[in-house]
Amino acid sequence: LGALHLQLQSLRRGLNAGRATPEALDLGLERTINQSARVAKLLDHLLDLSRATAGKLVIEREEVDLAALAREVIVRLSEMLASAGCRTTLAAPEPVIGCWDRIRIEQVLTNLLSNAARYASGAPVEVEVAAVDGTAQLVVRDHGPGIPEAVKERLFLPFERARGTHVVGLGLGLYISRQIVAAHGG
Repeated sequence: LGALHLQLQSLRRGLNAGRATPEALDLGLERTINQSARVAKLLDHLLDLSRATAGKLVIEREEVDLAALAREVIVRLSEMLASAGCRTTLAAPEPVIGCWDRIRIEQVLTNLLSNAARYASGAPVEVEVAAVDGTAQLVVRDHGPGIPEAVKERLFLPFERARGTHVVGLGLGLYISRQIVAAHGG
């Protein structure tokens, strides 16, 4: 919120001083929009954290084609993945229909793909959706540096991140994703 507030004050000063060119305003507004999106995402993560911790994560089930949902999320995130140099492929040869919370499963897939773009920049990302023995299976595999075995479990705890990473974040995405998957019986 502090960064957002400073950005807005800077825009106001430029306007009041009469030195705000259309280009400067456009750049300032773009930065402000990006910052407000980060704040909104942070608030969503913190709300999900409090719900998950309290055992009150709400799951609203509906019939969903997991393969189609994965395709939609990949298309929506394609610009981010491409700018990270992550060639993304989807193997989903047929529909995989089940009763899931569409928004929550989309959140899991978005978290996993965002992590792949951040931590495996420049490496391919593979997404697979299949029905295996009557169970839906969603796999996101990146070809980044990997995670040391010693820290894998810890990364699924709230506010945990791999030591020495240069990537910004709160360390909530994998924790929330695990809670959503568990709430679906996975």
